[in-house]
Amino acid sequence: MGMKCLEIIIAGVMSFASPGVLENVAENRAAGITAYNVPGNWRQYDTLLAVEDCTLTGKTGQLSIQGVGETKAIIVDCQAERHRRAASLSSLGLLADTQRAAIVHRKAILTIKGFCQQSGLKE
Repeated sequence: MGMKCLEIIIAGVMSFASPGVLENVAENRAAGITAYNVPGNWRQYDTLLAVEDCTLTGKTGQLSIQGVGETKAIIVDCQAERHRRAASLSSLGLLADTQRAAIVHRKAILTIKGFCQQSGLKE
């Protein structure tokens, strides 16, 4: 028996969240006030993200930003259903909203690791 692990990679352009919004969302989710849990250590991450897929909320990863480099990121929010119906982030070529103005309009790749489960295969 072994572990089978997946890696999720999302690419697109970064967009800007209104100042303080992602921090407030992270605080409320870490306190259990709203759906989709975020770990209490969310402040240790350099970059907060709001992505399209709500099942990724609370996940962490490495964000590679064109012309800037790499940073640790955490997904603290996701796109509301009503907004997805109007225009999903991916249909606009966007990866995520962020609180970091310096990386807005830059191409980026988010790599999330650790989707592991026990496999029935012998190694």
